[in-house]
Amino acid sequence: MTGPRWAALLLTSAVLLALAGAGGARADTGGSVTEFGWWTKTPGATTQAGGGFQVADAPGGPVSVAAIRLDITASSLSTAKLVLPEAQQVGTAVVQVCRTTSQWKAESPGMYANAPTPDCTSPVAMQRDATALVWTADVLPLLSGVTGEASLMVVPGPPPSPLPAPAPFQVSFHTAELQAEGSTSETPVVAPTDTSGGGFADTFGAGSSVGSPADFGVTAPLPGPAVPAPAPSEQVLTAPVQTQGRFPQQGDVGAPKHGANQPWGRLPLLVIGAAAIGAATSEGRRQLRARGLVAA
Repeated sequence: MTGPRWAALLLTSAVLLALAGAGGARADTGGSVTEFGWWTKTPGATTQAGGGFQVADAPGGPVSVAAIRLDITASSLSTAKLVLPEAQQVGTAVVQVCRTTSQWKAESPGMYANAPTPDCTSPVAMQRDATALVWTADVLPLLSGVTGEASLMVVPGPPPSPLPAPAPFQVSFHTAELQAEGSTSETPVVAPTDTSGGGFADTFGAGSSVGSPADFGVTAPLPGPAVPAPAPSEQVLTAPVQTQGRFPQQGDVGAPKHGANQPWGRLPLLVIGAAAIGAATSEGRRQLRARGLVAA
């Protein structure tokens, strides 16, 4: 494939993508039509070709009216336009859109007595594009603050002045479309609070250098009154009972006590006695050797 053909193909693809994007941007993002029905006084009226609906008027009052059920998905609408493609018009139609709070079941057509009751205290007039054969109305005022299911009615409007009574007309529509945009509020996700922790130290660690609780705007608790430490209980070390005439042994517990009746108190006497005995024994052996009674 040559370069110019590649360029033409790329250009065509870009145009198609742009058109697709435009169609996606025009899609009903704030709400849509879920169903419609209509009711008439005309004897022998039948379902409209293609499944549309009809609105008609006469000097004696409305002859045919329609209701449209909507699903408003946006929490706050910024635009809302009702679009009705025209199938056929007889006479010069004057059409308006009104609210209704009546419960209704879709019929095509139904008896006029079964039609919901319109509330036309603040109606919105529909405008006709004679070239495109499309009727439109800005219904945002009728849907302000509405979410979920809502209903609107398409009914004959007041006769244009200076006519004293409405002129007869009949207009049929192929379908109904709501072109709406708006914003949807999302509930913020709140992280669950961890209640299993042990406080500041558990969060940052005992050796953390993050700072004290005062660094985060938390007032440190006041120190409580100092409580003196309890005095240690005095332990009395009692020496084991000594047996009369028993020399103290290693491992005996207790501080030595003074007095002649205690073993430690007799220790100097025993040392002196042992020294005297040793000296006497040595002197006796010396004299015995001097006399020749004991070998040297």
